[in-house]
Amino acid sequence: MSRVLVLLTCLGALPTAAKPWQGLLPGSAASADALLKLGEPSRRTPGKDGGEIWVYDKNTAVEGTSQAQLHLDAKRIIRRIDVFPTVKLIASEIEDAYGPECRPKSLEPSCYVRQGGSQAKRLAFNYGALGLIVFFNDDGEVRSMTFLPEKSGPP
Repeated sequence: MSRVLVLLTCLGALPTAAKPWQGLLPGSAASADALLKLGEPSRRTPGKDGGEIWVYDKNTAVEGTSQAQLHLDAKRIIRRIDVFPTVKLIASEIEDAYGPECRPKSLEPSCYVRQGGSQAKRLAFNYGALGLIVFFNDDGEVRSMTFLPEKSGPP
């Protein structure tokens, strides 16, 4: 099994439609689901519009991560999940796992739109139809992965 497949299995993010993380699908999973699957977070901080941000790090970090942040709305529905992997991943491994860059007028659901990559903004791969954005450090390694509610169609 490839190194990237092992990591993505640990992170709970293999290509299908929308990307759940650890069985938690942004837009439909609730805080009670997170407590059942992940336990109590390291800390809870106020979010915008009456929501909260739950942080899992240090002793509560999920295997394969240094930190995960769950952004909940006022109704306690998970709207966004930010994951910071501990294993070093590069762009080609992300493309192998999730799909290539979108071609012009592409209808492929599993492709990304490249964003940033200049000195002003870090590189990101936006897999819009999958509800996944992968952010890279300046050295080309994955910094974080953001899981969002699924969008319809390619990014």
